[in-house]
Amino acid sequence: MKRDIEDKFLDAYRGGGLLSLCVRAITYKYDLRMIPKRDMDEKINNDCLSAIQAGFDLFGDELCGLSPRNDQSPLYKEIKDNLESLNTKADKERYLCELIVVFSDLSGFLYPDTFYQIKYDDIEQFAPAEERIERRRKLSGKISEILGFIYDTTDIAEKALFTLINAAFDFEYLLSAVCLINHIDIVD
Repeated sequence: MKRDIEDKFLDAYRGGGLLSLCVRAITYKYDLRMIPKRDMDEKINNDCLSAIQAGFDLFGDELCGLSPRNDQSPLYKEIKDNLESLNTKADKERYLCELIVVFSDLSGFLYPDTFYQIKYDDIEQFAPAEERIERRRKLSGKISEILGFIYDTTDIAEKALFTLINAAFDFEYLLSAVCLINHIDIVD
């Protein structure tokens, strides 16, 4: 199974990749408190922005080129070939799930209500329920507000995040097309 193009694309979404750096920088800039403030100071934030710039410069154009907007994309062809090389339905479903799970950090950032409910309920268990709900609602509102204007920004972290979000939606389209062609329903 060949995974060169796929890995290059998905590395941006894996922990420690470009997405993680963007989330850290945006969390710091807008004081979202998804990470404790003490874990991120000005110097670390500047280092993070420098790493985003370097990663985005190296990967930005290539990321857009790998984005699966049509069935001629090298990424599309690689995933299709990989899927066709697997013999059993279980192997195919496992492979597709490996591709999807990479986007969990992006999902956690875009939908913090769900993310916080799953990840932080144990930590917040002693806070009153109304306080927890209000905190999650405010965070979700802040993120929606930020996402509302990042499409027209000069901030490198916001620009990179916008590109990553669009590419993730394109990837969803690619997986849907590949699944449809191969008669696979991973929602089952």
